[in-house]
Amino acid sequence: MKVALAALCSFSLLACATSQPSQEEAPQTNETKTGYYGSYVSPGYKSWGHDTPPGKYAMPGDRAVELDYIIRGLADEMFKNQNSQTKNTPIAVTSLANMDDLQNTNWLGLAISEAFIHELHVRNMPVIDHKLTGKIKVTPDGDFVFSREWQELKARIPVYRIFTGTMSRNSEGVIVNLRTINMQNYLVESTARAFVPNRLLTGGVNSLDTANKGIYIQRHSEPNGELGRKVELVK
Repeated sequence: MKVALAALCSFSLLACATSQPSQEEAPQTNETKTGYYGSYVSPGYKSWGHDTPPGKYAMPGDRAVELDYIIRGLADEMFKNQNSQTKNTPIAVTSLANMDDLQNTNWLGLAISEAFIHELHVRNMPVIDHKLTGKIKVTPDGDFVFSREWQELKARIPVYRIFTGTMSRNSEGVIVNLRTINMQNYLVESTARAFVPNRLLTGGVNSLDTANKGIYIQRHSEPNGELGRKVELVK
């Protein structure tokens, strides 16, 4: 009888133990995933409870996640209104230009362009990276294959569509207008637009100057002048 009672107690304890939910296997909510991601995006973003090393292109984590949502929304909008007949032709992603000077961009324009290489690719669009040199450059600082020096790039690339856009700033933030253009007939094939509020653009390492001073990166703009030349696109 004692043996049977002991066995029954052991079975009861085992049942209680197995009925307890595992803390490690509990599914993470979107909030916890966002918190985990955000904690490793920004240097010193204390509200996530992590100390992270400084990064040149870092920004506060929650703002980076919100900006990512905006970019994904832009990509979805462009994908919905694209020309289905030309969606399988190669496309090159270019920098977003400042409306005040179409030969200038900034870190936001560069970041959105880089993100769209991924967004277009995962939507099964053939993306050509025209910044690829075709060679591996081995240096003490690392091994590199990209360049913004026109002398190191191919003069002709098989691009039939381009992704581009403009940015215009007001007192509340930046208006982003994106488009894909057919290089054979110059027709706009798809478009998207969004508003990026100032709260997503300030407070990080790469904050945009609200006074609009010193925030632009000069690109080569002259076809055959001292500043360089444009890459010739195949029409």
